[in-house]
Amino acid sequence: MERFRLLDATPAHVPLLQAGLAALSAELGDPHRIEEGVLHSALFAPKPACHGVLALDADDALEAVALFSPVVSTSTGGAGAYVSDLWVAEHMRGSGLGYALLCHVAQRAQTFWQARFIRLVSYAHNMGARGFYARLGFVEKGDDLVLQLSGEAFEHLEGT
Repeated sequence: MERFRLLDATPAHVPLLQAGLAALSAELGDPHRIEEGVLHSALFAPKPACHGVLALDADDALEAVALFSPVVSTSTGGAGAYVSDLWVAEHMRGSGLGYALLCHVAQRAQTFWQARFIRLVSYAHNMGARGFYARLGFVEKGDDLVLQLSGEAFEHLEGT
């Protein structure tokens, strides 16, 4: 019997994606500020900002979600996928679902953008996630520093 099935998100899946993303935020102790309508627009606008994948069990219960978007790297030599969010239900961790989810992302990114790599960010204190990614072959790039511009500083930059 199939333990889970992976699906590319459709508009009908937005509430499930939102639930998985909210669970991820709660587990990490992060605020969860994205509203369902904003998530829907990001996924399904004429020029989508991201793509979503979800895993459901045989009873259609949510087991995992991922959001990913294109990224281009001149040093890597092409396009890749940036996985902004990846959540697997606690009872499914260690089952192969996280690996299957990343394989699906890689396949979709290859189809969409001829992707050559996946990039993601993990919290330094999340040793479980870091170990999982290391076992898959992800390499921590010590020379990279994640920077973000948001709020008033972003509004000033965009001229509003």
